[in-house]
Amino acid sequence: RIGAATATGAFWGAQTLRQLVPTAGADDPLTIEAVRIQDYPRFAYRGAMLDVARHFFPPADIRRFIDAIVLLKINHLHLHLTDDQGWRIEIESWPELTRIGGSTGSDGSPGGYYTQDEYRALVDYAAERHITIVPEIDVPGHTNAALASYPELNPDGVAKELYTGRKVGFSSLMTGDATTDRFLRDVVREVAALTP
Repeated sequence: RIGAATATGAFWGAQTLRQLVPTAGADDPLTIEAVRIQDYPRFAYRGAMLDVARHFFPPADIRRFIDAIVLLKINHLHLHLTDDQGWRIEIESWPELTRIGGSTGSDGSPGGYYTQDEYRALVDYAAERHITIVPEIDVPGHTNAALASYPELNPDGVAKELYTGRKVGFSSLMTGDATTDRFLRDVVREVAALTP
């Protein structure tokens, strides 16, 4: 019997039950020993982070990762979506971010990005498993992928070269600039609309 005060608590109780199921090599893989567990999370926010900015993972891999962290009762997935090496979330008002900025990864790893529909589907998939996706958009620093995509985001009006190395922290948006302000408003507006 799994008892819980909320549907989320019952879901996590089911994960505990899954952990008790004997492995395939057990003498009796269909019997769970009698046990009483009274469990509750010590921390309300239990998170994992996946850096898809430097090393892109396709949606199927993200879903497998979500399925894995469910067993650990992780309830937040921090997706690191942008950095110097790549821009991984489609921003419809700034399409070059993914066309150019999403074309590379760190140290030769392939590029890629999530369309808004793919990202929405990941958010929904996670929510069905009581996991909240938390998007990370690095600004004002760690922005070389954006600076390579749009020359007007650079002080000299020249697009930066794409970057695939490991070091970070050398790039920055221009603060106090009208184009940068419009860029940030658009990015935050679109990502916020995709992420409850």
